Amino acid sequence: FEKLWKDLGFTVHHLNYSGAFEGNGDAIYSPEHNVVFGGYGPRTDKEVYGELSQRFGLEIVPLELRLKDFYHLDTCFSILSKQVAAIQPDAFSEEGLSLLRSFFSVLVEIPIEENRRYFCGNCFCPDGKNVILQKGSPTFARRLERLGFKVWEVDTNEFMKSGGSVFCLKLFFPG
Repeated sequence: FEKLWKDLGFTVHHLNYSGAFEGNGDAIYSPEHNVVFGGYGPRTDKEVYGELSQRFGLEIVPLELRLKDFYHLDTCFSILSKQVAAIQPDAFSEEGLSLLRSFFSVLVEIPIEENRRYFCGNCFCPDGKNVILQKGSPTFARRLERLGFKVWEVDTNEFMKSGGSVFCLKLFFPG
């Protein structure tokens, strides 16, 4: 893939850090806040964010993931708009929850059983209005609709067998 990106005119960077870093599942950029929310714990080391911050001039908001069920940040946190994020609160430390509250005026709680069963925390909102999520999460869907979001349920059952869902299936370039 490196050759493809270079052929398309992109600059490809390699990290010097040799520890664990699983990329976009744990490092979620928020163009509205101009920060990267950086999950660390089961699959990504906190230390990698020092290099990312220094090399790319990014502010990193480190968020410790406490539950093995939610091994990537994108399984328990989704940015829905500048003011609203969906979270699995049990996945975060008190410090992490406090950091999230400092960025978002509304935190929509993802029901833990719906998230474990249907991976609804791995949803995606491309425009601050429409939320795409795995079907089968009626409580979470109603919470989103009450806040004015249009919910689009899709079937990602086959992809879920590999540990991913909607957020993992997109390639989003913020405009």
